[in-house]
Amino acid sequence: MLRNAYHFLLMALLGCLTGYLLRVYLVQPAELGALCSGEAAPLWCLARQELIIGMISGLWGQMALGFIGLSVFFKLAVARLILLPGLFFAGISLFLFGPLIGAFACVAGLVRSITLTEEM
Repeated sequence: MLRNAYHFLLMALLGCLTGYLLRVYLVQPAELGALCSGEAAPLWCLARQELIIGMISGLWGQMALGFIGLSVFFKLAVARLILLPGLFFAGISLFLFGPLIGAFACVAGLVRSITLTEEM
């Protein structure tokens, strides 16, 4: 299934794209902030608020490092499946105001993906 490191790189890039789109279309627009701070805020503003809280607290990068660190303790097939969301969250963290931890998680995850593909 995942026999080379390109799948992992693609997952990190997909996370970067998702993080960029979330930042540009959901977090930064001032109109959405004004709409969500009003009294009759739509229900989806709660999800936006939780996304921003996760962004401020560094949750996305911490989740990425957690998944990547967890992949060290499992065998090949399971480690590959655990590493994919780790790289996805690392890419998200790069664009949601967590570039330090996101960059570290991306590098650590991609190095781990290379070690997983060479163990075959």
